[in-house]
Amino acid sequence: MEYMVYEYKFNTCLIHGTQHKVLWETSEDYATPYIILSTKRYNCHHGFDRNAAAKRKHNDAKENQKVDHLYITDYVIIQDTKKFNCPAKAIMKEVVYFTDFKLINSSNYRKKQQSKEIKYSLLQKKDVVISRKIIVEIHCLNDHKNHPLGKVLMLEFS
Repeated sequence: MEYMVYEYKFNTCLIHGTQHKVLWETSEDYATPYIILSTKRYNCHHGFDRNAAAKRKHNDAKENQKVDHLYITDYVIIQDTKKFNCPAKAIMKEVVYFTDFKLINSSNYRKKQQSKEIKYSLLQKKDVVISRKIIVEIHCLNDHKNHPLGKVLMLEFS
């Protein structure tokens, strides 16, 4: 599976001094507050063409230039893009859990009060015990559409 890779580093986003929405992960016994610091989406190389409008504008400019100048050579481009609108993607989320603020038998009122306390302690830059995780969601190979995969593409997956 090939994905476009961008220069992005998790673990660089600041927790203190910023406002994040406090979310709750609930189980049968307790609820744990967490925030999502950052999210990154990786698309398949053969995904959506994000430069389609710029390409159309460039081609229109070339057509206008042909009218102005008679001696412009034109090259035949067999494949104008490698994009085939493949919907496959991988999503990475950097999540911070606040393990000191777990609630037992939580109600909506207690969750709101605890969320305010977490936000206040983050704004005041107090030391808070956290557990930082990166959650990765990768779609299966069957989600790849409109282009060949595997040995047909001269790739091998191990």
